[in-house]
Amino acid sequence: KLSPKNGWHRASAAMAVIQPEGQITWGGAVLPRIETLDPRIRKVALERYYLPKLIEDGYARDPVIGRVIAAAEGRRCQNG
Repeated sequence: KLSPKNGWHRASAAMAVIQPEGQITWGGAVLPRIETLDPRIRKVALERYYLPKLIEDGYARDPVIGRVIAAAEGRRCQNG
């Protein structure tokens, strides 16, 4: 049985879910999360880089797209 004394913290950290929207790459570099960009450039970045790359990576019909769009618009996505 895992507990904080015998490795529970390590085990829970190893089971953390990595969200695809935090791992979008362009030219081999990881793009910053879109919500961290200046609000004035989010729409352009979304259209030119984030959405094309997500579609290329197979997320066209996935809740990931909705979460990225919601983040670009400065709101939280309710479904996913």
